[in-house]
Amino acid sequence: MPDSIWTDWKFWSALIALVALIKTELPPINRLFKRRKFDLTIHDRIAITHTLGNPNVNMLISFRNTCDLSIVIKSIVISFNRGNEHNFSLSAREYFPSMMDEKKAIFTHVNLRPGEEWSHVVSFYDVFSRNDEDRYRQICNAIQDNIGAKRRAPGFDKNSIAEVDQNLADAATSFFWEKFKWERGEYTVKITASTEQSSVNLSEYFRFTLFESDSNRLINYCDGYKIGLGVCFFDQKQQQPLSIPITPL
Repeated sequence: MPDSIWTDWKFWSALIALVALIKTELPPINRLFKRRKFDLTIHDRIAITHTLGNPNVNMLISFRNTCDLSIVIKSIVISFNRGNEHNFSLSAREYFPSMMDEKKAIFTHVNLRPGEEWSHVVSFYDVFSRNDEDRYRQICNAIQDNIGAKRRAPGFDKNSIAEVDQNLADAATSFFWEKFKWERGEYTVKITASTEQSSVNLSEYFRFTLFESDSNRLINYCDGYKIGLGVCFFDQKQQQPLSIPITPL
């Protein structure tokens, strides 16, 4: 009668060796099947403004890594739809390192270790094309030169504010209307955080309403262009961003 495998020492030696091999390889196998996950939390208000018409948004965003592996967030993009139309998207460009900081840092990526949280006010906007950047600089330089010349003119009251020639204010206003997006209406918004693994990308949705009075407040920035405000220098006390409540979807 042949020996049972239960009494065959060769079988048990082979089995022990196999178990040891599996045990050695098990950690990377476990890591392979662990799901990367992170949470996205947004504040209940969004700050809306513009730079010579080019839309800008500031928003408090929080990420939390809720898994056992590190996650690298490469980009954050907000897409705005007014009505049934896809209007425009803005990318995260800068953020405030802390609530006490007045200067922004450049946004490059977010590296979250397990259990870590990243919470900052993030600035979203699109940079001008090279042609638009050149036009913007020409408008700004012309306004600065014109104001400088008027302030140096004999008899100018140094306590007064110099206003540029109307054609220069009109050029700034024309550029504004080319770029302006914040028309009144209902906006549906998608915020997407993209990671190094596309399967882990995260999106959240919310909506908000811009009333005609809101849109007009932003349009009224144009009144400052005649003195260079909102073109060559900026003052949030005189051109305050809109603080708009948002509703999650």
